[in-house]
Amino acid sequence: MTHKEFLVKIGMELKVSRIRKGLERKDICKLTGLALNTICKIENGTTEGKILSYKRIMDALEVDIKNI
Repeated sequence: MTHKEFLVKIGMELKVSRIRKGLERKDICKLTGLALNTICKIENGTTEGKILSYKRIMDALEVDIKNI
């Protein structure tokens, strides 16, 4: 798996988790304190983001990294 494929996979998994919980991106912004632009880029796999940003999103969605 390439670096880009990895980012896209994680972003897609986070997006799917968010949608399953019935949350919009703006809801994740409120829960994490991250900017909407950051959430969009992470979900689309277009940024590496900061590891703590990913953790904040996973915590808000109650997602375990082992399940991604």
